[in-house]
Amino acid sequence: MTPQSVHTNSFRIYTLWLCGLCISLYASTTLAETFVYKPYLTADSFYEHDKTWKEKSYRLIDVSGCRYKGQDEYFAIWEKTEGAPYVVEVNMTSSEYQSKFNSLKAKGYRLTHISGFAAGAQAKYAAIWEKKNGPTYVAKHGMTGTIFQQQANKWKRKGYRPIHVSAYSIKRAPRFAAIWEKSSGPLYVLSHGMSNDKFYSMRFQMTQKGYELKVASGYEQFGTERFAALWEKTNEPIHELSLRHSKRNFTSAFWNRYYSGYSPRQIDAFSINHGEKRTYLGIFRKRPEGVSKDIRLTMSTIVTTFLKKWDVAGVSVAITKDERLVFAQGYGFADKDQDPQWEVNPNQLFRIASVSKPITAIALIKLLETNKRHLDSKVFGETGILGFDYFDKNAMRSWKDKPKPPPNKPGNFSRGDPGDLVASITVRHLLGHGSGLDDGYDEYEPGWPYKLNGQKDVMFKKTWLDFSQAQLITEYFKFDEYFAPVIPAGIAGVYHNYSNFGYLLLGRVIEKLSGKPYQTYVKENLLTPIGIDNMFIGGELKSDRHPNEVTYYANEPNKSPYGGSMKVSRMDAHGGWVASPIDLLKLLVRADGSPNKPDILSKKSMKEMASGVPWNPGRGLGWMVNPDKTKKNFWIHNGAFKGSRAWLRNRSDDVNTAAVINTSAPDIEGKSLTSALRDEVLRPIVDLLSDNQAWPTYDLF
Repeated sequence: MTPQSVHTNSFRIYTLWLCGLCISLYASTTLAETFVYKPYLTADSFYEHDKTWKEKSYRLIDVSGCRYKGQDEYFAIWEKTEGAPYVVEVNMTSSEYQSKFNSLKAKGYRLTHISGFAAGAQAKYAAIWEKKNGPTYVAKHGMTGTIFQQQANKWKRKGYRPIHVSAYSIKRAPRFAAIWEKSSGPLYVLSHGMSNDKFYSMRFQMTQKGYELKVASGYEQFGTERFAALWEKTNEPIHELSLRHSKRNFTSAFWNRYYSGYSPRQIDAFSINHGEKRTYLGIFRKRPEGVSKDIRLTMSTIVTTFLKKWDVAGVSVAITKDERLVFAQGYGFADKDQDPQWEVNPNQLFRIASVSKPITAIALIKLLETNKRHLDSKVFGETGILGFDYFDKNAMRSWKDKPKPPPNKPGNFSRGDPGDLVASITVRHLLGHGSGLDDGYDEYEPGWPYKLNGQKDVMFKKTWLDFSQAQLITEYFKFDEYFAPVIPAGIAGVYHNYSNFGYLLLGRVIEKLSGKPYQTYVKENLLTPIGIDNMFIGGELKSDRHPNEVTYYANEPNKSPYGGSMKVSRMDAHGGWVASPIDLLKLLVRADGSPNKPDILSKKSMKEMASGVPWNPGRGLGWMVNPDKTKKNFWIHNGAFKGSRAWLRNRSDDVNTAAVINTSAPDIEGKSLTSALRDEVLRPIVDLLSDNQAWPTYDLF
């Protein structure tokens, strides 16, 4: 069938760009304070939601139906705004709709929205009526394409203009419902019967000529997709469209639109082939203070260049300004092996590796604020928090006989008894990587005879991979494989190794003080109270992924992000969390000392956390910090796993950033992928927003 159109000037053709980025929509999604979007509702649950949101001063602005695999589903948008009283009905047959139309018209209600959808051998309708005055209007439904064209021509001649159109099918044949009202207005183009390609082409050309897409609707024409759409001439187009054939990818497109400053105006899902295949169409309106399209395109170019250069599957970025979430976006693929490939959005979960350490630090410092213990409390021995949980007194005495390396940097201190040195370790020492415990980095004096069989980090020792956390800690403190301490904890002038093992111990400190498993305590007492419900300890295997967690890729020989040394759940306190960049920033802004959001830590605690420790001015408690005391402080942490990289940055200009990727790759010309994520993605994006003074004023948290 040749596409037909009704317009005030010559026929136009357009192109729709299929882009967007990623997850599967959950059954309930409430966004900010201005609108609410609820997908996949039954008729009964739709009415329940409408009642609930109406009572909260929200108005229904869009509802559409779709039958998928024998089930009717409704998609609805409510907006917090004032307006005339309205009545909405869904799940209506044609005769039921006509009867409702007649009765409400007699009561002073006018039809403002109608959506039809194929339901087996018949059509069903959802419609909104508002009790308000307005120009004379005409509503028609059940029209074939030919009749729709005739009606459009007729009412145009009589001075009516279309304000709404819905396309659907009955027995797989096209049908149309439309509303015309007698009023003047801008030039418009009303088209139907468009194939995918024609719709793409039409949309592109209409935008070039200054027309904005107001309403669009998809339908089936005997096994093929077709589209109807209404465009209006405008000075400044503010609408964008997303079209996806995948539930997950439409969700990704939805979230990427939202977190770049757009709100949904219409969501239209439709099915073909007897409800076996579904397509999603959404129209989104740009908020006036949102990031401009030109800047977003420049951002996209920045990230696309990075993805291509480093062969990275996907990246997710989030940015706050003055503690407001102002931008978040996903680029590339969360899973490039699916069909269709799953696109990234900023709500997806990524392994964050060592960015888990700031989470542990904040959780523990908060716990200590309400506990008789403190940062300088001992961890082991008679008065220690962990006491003799992993060794006994006799073992402490036997450590004198263990092989001991000289200090990695000579200092003016005497070597103490290993048992005394362990007993002197405090919570602060572990938080600031200054315990003096051996992490197997082999940074001792040249010629020292003791080697560690090529094994560096305690947490990745090959023969210990099957150990539980308790078994690993117990085995470590036998000091048969790792050296008993010779460096006093926290001594200045001596380099202390960055310690994953120290944070494994801190996880056990949290468990001992709270009486709860580490993850349970952190979620219940730190994350949930500030509105973070979608962070978890990750798993080892691909099959262990959480819902909405990405797939990981290691672009390095003989390395896999799954299994082997990737004991992610065992790494809980030092590297085990999976999180979205948005939730990482939601936590950071509640512990950064800035005034716009209430902090969950005391000022004293935050100052200690973000200050350099005596033994290393570049390390804070859970963070890397600025050692230059003449400048405003900043604190950061990165993470690196096989298959992922992460950054969390508190900048000195009241900008916080988070970024995660689901790929690892070898260095390029001496530069690491971790550094590239910072230098080639985060910094240029923030500089772009800052240089153009393009900071939105809203808060998307």
